[in-house]
Amino acid sequence: MSRFPGVDLATPGSIICILNIFTNTLTYLSSDAFSSIPSELVSDLQRMLSPNVSSRPTTMDFTGSPFFRTDTRLRALRFLDHMLERDNMQKLEFLKALSDMWKDFDSRALRYKVLPPLC
Repeated sequence: MSRFPGVDLATPGSIICILNIFTNTLTYLSSDAFSSIPSELVSDLQRMLSPNVSSRPTTMDFTGSPFFRTDTRLRALRFLDHMLERDNMQKLEFLKALSDMWKDFDSRALRYKVLPPLC
């Protein structure tokens, strides 16, 4: 059974029809679709969903948005990615701060991102 009623997936051009359905859906997303997303992230997310590839932000632009710059967990993960480049004082300060952050990370992040650089 097709997720697209009235569209025969075996017919040439059906992929274009499906693409048009998705494009129209993205173009006309209501503000309700973003109601559970933090307001400072909505405009960046809308740009990422743009059907025009050149309008989409790069990964660096997206993760550099104000929403991510202020997220302490993401900042901690970025520090861990470059832990070997840090001096001992920076590492010590980070480890002190990390002791209060353990509870903020989910178990996957702890297992695969936080613990390996510390071992």
